[in-house]
Amino acid sequence: MADKIGMEKFLKEIEELYELHAKGVNEEKCREFGKRMADLLSELEDARCDDIANMVMDSLGYCSPKTTSHCETEQRQKAKLESIKDAVLRKLKDGS
Repeated sequence: MADKIGMEKFLKEIEELYELHAKGVNEEKCREFGKRMADLLSELEDARCDDIANMVMDSLGYCSPKTTSHCETEQRQKAKLESIKDAVLRKLKDGS
């Protein structure tokens, strides 16, 4: 399990990903979002934060960059990122 500094790092990355996704209006931004989410997943798995890693994996499962259309799962992704952030905040609060 990640320590407090690790969890704060995860929280910062999730907040940045939330903002990136909100701005992700082109394929390049969508691909950057997907890559950073995959990197976050790997880090969470390495830190043995399996419950949060599972949430990130679920989020990646319905992320599919489009070249000509707006993100079809924008609201779902937004809600998922908020729930991931809440899970990290709970872990920070609980100290686990």
